[in-house]
Amino acid sequence: MKSIFDTNVWVALFNEKDGHHDAAQRLFLQNGMVFIPEYVILETTTVLQLRASKQQADIFAETITATEQLEILYASDSFFRSVLTLFQQQSSTKLSFVDCALLLLSEHYKIHTFDEALEKAIYSNINSRNSDFRQKMLKSSEP
Repeated sequence: MKSIFDTNVWVALFNEKDGHHDAAQRLFLQNGMVFIPEYVILETTTVLQLRASKQQADIFAETITATEQLEILYASDSFFRSVLTLFQQQSSTKLSFVDCALLLLSEHYKIHTFDEALEKAIYSNINSRNSDFRQKMLKSSEP
């Protein structure tokens, strides 16, 4: 399955002081082609600039444009509207706008994250899809 890294994975990879740095390095080495949504790029450069340095943010930006194993996913208008709708509809979760985008993308990509809330939302979403599929299969097999 195609992989996407959440912002926290990229920040850990480019910030040696991050507690998840080693885990992020292992993830990067274990995955071939990695897709990176433009929203994650925006968030990662900002977080790196604030938590590490502008230099680290620049190195990240240069890396994503120069690495053949990375492919940027640009958001379409319809995807933006879907993310916005999901973001506005959430009531009990605390997912960021970028997390909502990753949740939608998790239907087609493996999302790697250190964020427990996002991981839980993805797991719930997968279980919900599987449950819907099972219900459809049961109904189609009824006499």
